[in-house]
Amino acid sequence: MKLLGWLKETQEGEQKLSGIPYLHRIDAPRMQGSALQNFGTFRQLCGEEFYKTIMLGTTCWDLVEATTIGEERETMLREKGGFWHALLQRGSEIVRIPREQDSARDVIFHLASKDPAFLKSQVEMSTMCLSLDEVSAAKTINEELEKVKTANERIRCQEEENFLALQREREEKARAEQEKARLQHELMLREQEAERQRMLQAQREAQVRREKEIKELEEQMRRIRIQEAEQRENERNREQSKKTSSRSERKWQRDSSQHANKSPTKPHSLASTTRPFAEPTNTSCSEQLLFPIWRFAVTVASY
Repeated sequence: MKLLGWLKETQEGEQKLSGIPYLHRIDAPRMQGSALQNFGTFRQLCGEEFYKTIMLGTTCWDLVEATTIGEERETMLREKGGFWHALLQRGSEIVRIPREQDSARDVIFHLASKDPAFLKSQVEMSTMCLSLDEVSAAKTINEELEKVKTANERIRCQEEENFLALQREREEKARAEQEKARLQHELMLREQEAERQRMLQAQREAQVRREKEIKELEEQMRRIRIQEAEQRENERNREQSKKTSSRSERKWQRDSSQHANKSPTKPHSLASTTRPFAEPTNTSCSEQLLFPIWRFAVTVASY
């Protein structure tokens, strides 16, 4: 828009342009994207009547092989169907812009020698009284801006959708990770609870075994105490039996001595001299067998 404002001022001052150079890098594979859009706007700005004063310059020839790639690309621009073919048909010319300053200055001097004229945009603003936004170039620019705006809006919407999709994916991933962590935590808790139950069961079983062992030990101790009590009782009975036998023996001896002293000449009958032995009680088997033999021997000795 600044360029259109400047062109309007020059037109009002009756200042015409001798020519406009349009430069294109020959090392670029083809005209596309923003370069193509700029070229379309440039054509609308100048108009077909001004094509004869346009110089189409190619630069950067030192970056390509001039005899092969450079000439091939220049031919593509020049031929029918090329981007520059329509301008060349209406008087434009192609010039290779050299790197040397003097040679480049000669190209500009050649362009300034052309007949000056008004651009299409200047004619539209002066004779047709169109505003800056209504001229052909501005419409083209606006259309391109609208396309760019639409493309940017589409890109923004796409990026927003991508962002939302990415955000949803991250949220789902976070939820999945949280769910996985929760399940792992629950599994760990179940394993810990199972381990605790196993330990409690093992403790209960160990307690039952200890109680059983204690009962068995108590039963063994009770049996041992009973056996010891029976042994002590047997020993007391044996001692008592021995004492009783000893007292009976001493009494018999006293009675025998007294009887012998009172009646020394009187024959003694077997019955009268029979020793009053007490039957052993609570004695062992060997004592019960030896007692009759001992009593008989004592009786015989008394005769």
